[in-house]
Amino acid sequence: MIGYSKPVELEQLLKCLPSRSSAKDSAESQPNPGAVLSLPTLIDPRYVPRLSKLAQKSVQLGCHKQFVKIYRDTRSSTLELTLKQLGVEYVTAEEVQTAQAESRDAKIAHWIRCLQIAVKLLFPSERALCDQIFEGKHAWKDHCFAAATSKSLLNLLSFGQAISKSKTAPDKVFFLLDMFDRTLELQSEVEAVFAGDECAENRKSASTLVKCLAQAAKKTLIDFKDSIVKESPKNTSTDGDVHPLTSYVGNYIKYLME
Repeated sequence: MIGYSKPVELEQLLKCLPSRSSAKDSAESQPNPGAVLSLPTLIDPRYVPRLSKLAQKSVQLGCHKQFVKIYRDTRSSTLELTLKQLGVEYVTAEEVQTAQAESRDAKIAHWIRCLQIAVKLLFPSERALCDQIFEGKHAWKDHCFAAATSKSLLNLLSFGQAISKSKTAPDKVFFLLDMFDRTLELQSEVEAVFAGDECAENRKSASTLVKCLAQAAKKTLIDFKDSIVKESPKNTSTDGDVHPLTSYVGNYIKYLME
């Protein structure tokens, strides 16, 4: 099993995405909502029937628990390596807080792309592989899939959690809402690929992030409102000009509605 499992190269993942009409779209490499994607090959198809036979044989020999453990551990570490090659690792709120605005914005855009690739390509591929190798063994394949993807999913979601927990600032609401929209768009696909009782914790982790991003955006807006009330000028402008605070709030709401 270990010899058959290799991390998926970025080039292979990009080939699985639908072709784009412009160079800019190709560079961004973000899957189209609703587009039919071809799943990446995780293990050479020639060896999948052999692994399936080994799974059946392990039952006959009474060593199926060992086979299941080897499978889930191997696939878990391989998936982690694939995501690591994409730049996905566990992130804390402290690490996000110290990032510069330009760096933060680039990391958010990259995280959204990686989230889409994982939900639309990597996790469905892992599910399909489990279905092939543990054909007819529903409890096994659901357990192995959940175990093989849980740590990678947590690593992937950690960036979103860290952003939602980072220090509140008025401009934070813009990227929070963007992240919320993107995660919410993917939620139905998350629910589908992580179906079943064994994947309940995986689904919960994903849905919790959506709620955290929404709550963080709401808190940011409340804090902004409170700061405006606190800093409201006691006197109006004597020269008839729009007060700077009024202008700032107007622009903020304008950008918020765009």
